[in-house]
Amino acid sequence: KSQCPATCGACNGQKPSPTPSPPPPPPPPPVASCSEPTTKFTVTMGGADYSGTCTGFANNNGCKYTKIQNACPVTCGICSPSQSSDCYDDPNYSIYVKSLSASLTCNDWKMYQCWDEVKSHCPVSCSMCGR
Repeated sequence: KSQCPATCGACNGQKPSPTPSPPPPPPPPPVASCSEPTTKFTVTMGGADYSGTCTGFANNNGCKYTKIQNACPVTCGICSPSQSSDCYDDPNYSIYVKSLSASLTCNDWKMYQCWDEVKSHCPVSCSMCGR
């Protein structure tokens, strides 16, 4: 009883109250779309304008900035099928690749490193969904 008075009911009056646990962190905001610009675009951050492609921004650690994440959710890996119903390959998309002398569909790109433009049309084939 002297070692554990609260457990044994030997306390005078009040029992200690448990410390409340902190609330869970809020969930991340949902991504509106699993698409992004396929060409160069300009974003203003810290009063300066930066111009580039999603891949260019990502290669220079741009994905740590919210503005770049919002503009480039696929490249920055924050787009997922559970957050967007837009994560599917365009069945009508094909692009001519001069070095292969052929037009490639989304399914063909599964064997290649996807270009920026291809990623936005073929996120499933380019393994961009759920990243």
